[in-house]
Amino acid sequence: MEVIKAAVMGIAAAMLALYMKSVRPEYSSMISISAGIFIFGFALICLQKITGSIQTLGEYLAVSPVYIRILLRITGIAYICDFASCICKDAGYQTVASQIEIFSKLTILALGMPILLALLETIHAFLT
Repeated sequence: MEVIKAAVMGIAAAMLALYMKSVRPEYSSMISISAGIFIFGFALICLQKITGSIQTLGEYLAVSPVYIRILLRITGIAYICDFASCICKDAGYQTVASQIEIFSKLTILALGMPILLALLETIHAFLT
């Protein structure tokens, strides 16, 4: 039911922000950022459930906990950077938003390298 609450909150905030844009434009962005932070709280609840599921899956598959932590970090980085990028776009700073997106992609690539190397080592072991 968090999805319905987040959707209603988002719609109400968007309508209020549109109204405030004509009355007091400086409050419009504050409303949208506040709504984004509120909805981010709902997303954290979902991320906790996902984290538990991924850890359980890792136990069933006998995957190294290091890889599970990397996967969770990548998920967190992707979500946080997307959230920050959207706030910057909403405020009219598309260049900053693009830089955040590039930084997040590079960080995810850097964090994923140990997984890629382990995969390549496994493939190499099968071939030799």
